[in-house]
Amino acid sequence: MILTYVEGYEIRILNPDDYDVVAKVYETNKNYLDTYEKDISPQKYFLTTWERLVDGYDAVWQLFFALCKDGFTVAVVEILPHFPNQGVLWFSEIIIHGDVKGCGLGSKIVKAVIEAVRKDGGHNQIKLGIAKENPDAKIFWQKMGFIIEQEYDDMIGLYCI
Repeated sequence: MILTYVEGYEIRILNPDDYDVVAKVYETNKNYLDTYEKDISPQKYFLTTWERLVDGYDAVWQLFFALCKDGFTVAVVEILPHFPNQGVLWFSEIIIHGDVKGCGLGSKIVKAVIEAVRKDGGHNQIKLGIAKENPDAKIFWQKMGFIIEQEYDDMIGLYCI
């Protein structure tokens, strides 16, 4: 599943050489800053994220996308097709640029991914995990139609479709 369309935005596939572009988005996102700034730079976080994969998951499936408007990167999305199982799409990250956060872009992205998954037929479920300490994320994902599957000590697992 490749994200090909989000109304009003150009989509391009990212690679590890794009870490400066990604870092600019991460550096403006309050949730990212609150969670990671103390421990690791945005560039290092992106490269670590790019390199971290669960044993047995083939890196060729991992996809990072940039959403751009007028040449400006406004969001970064990471998805893992067929993770953790065949037929499941793992929604790993959506990082929205701080200057456009709260304008509905996250909802547009999620709706576009759900629509693409329904059309491609290769996935029957979308899953993700969120930190319990981020109640806004829980509200957002539930508003987008995701259902709590399981709660852990510090994480909540959700799914849809």
